[in-house]
Amino acid sequence: MNAYSSEVFHFERWQMLLGRHWAENGKRYILFVLALAGILLAWFSFLLTVDSWSLIDISTQFSSYFFGLYVAGCLYAGSLFSDLCLKREGISFLALPASQLEKLLCVLFYGVLVFFVTYTVVFYLIDIPMVQLSNRILEQHPRNMPNAMVRVAPTIVYNVFTGEQGPYFERSNHLFLLGFFSVQGVFFLGPLYFSRFVVIKSILVVLCGMFVIVVFHERIVNLFLPHGWRILHFSWVQYDDADHPAHFVYLSRWLTNALAALAQYGIPLLVWTIAYYRLTEKEI
Repeated sequence: MNAYSSEVFHFERWQMLLGRHWAENGKRYILFVLALAGILLAWFSFLLTVDSWSLIDISTQFSSYFFGLYVAGCLYAGSLFSDLCLKREGISFLALPASQLEKLLCVLFYGVLVFFVTYTVVFYLIDIPMVQLSNRILEQHPRNMPNAMVRVAPTIVYNVFTGEQGPYFERSNHLFLLGFFSVQGVFFLGPLYFSRFVVIKSILVVLCGMFVIVVFHERIVNLFLPHGWRILHFSWVQYDDADHPAHFVYLSRWLTNALAALAQYGIPLLVWTIAYYRLTEKEI
């Protein structure tokens, strides 16, 4: 029997596909990483020269990490299926002697796993020394909070996996960290559905999706609640005449955790599944 007779997935064939992808794109990826490191270094250096009192605090690290993660991650994801937007390159991609599942897993390996790990490592290789430098500047030149006698305290390195000292929604639910994989998934789908202006159309899809969710959550659902009641994530709050919360109704903890996990992990899996079936039906 042929060692590669499996039509759906064969590990050795997938390894060969990974090697081929790296051979064709490795240099471009290395330049991308170097450019990313240079941008982060320039950004933090700029902050050290212009910020008069806070330097590189937790909020700055938080916003810098996630801004770069979303912008770089989504643009990178949108380029992985970009060959399908061109006739000759698209035919060559579809004609590769590998299953559509193997092609999708190859793209997800480089676009999700490798990108996320590489970006996080590069970020901390820049962030940690710059935070230490920031604290040394504060030690040598103690500064007060604006219009106060309180000294500016040394900052710590922001931990993206625990969200320590970050915004509440990030500490409790990792809204930005896990939400990234859902948003990035839309950019994976872009070249599978659109042939022109892929990035712009993908951005519009994300914005429209966020708008629909906000309107459904804030407007439509609240129309069916009794007077004074509002929905807050997986709980309901009743406000008194002074608009102060008076009564709360919560779902059980296990149900709340299950629904949160379904939203956080289920949406990326759903998007990747759609990408697989779309890839199997793709024609040039």
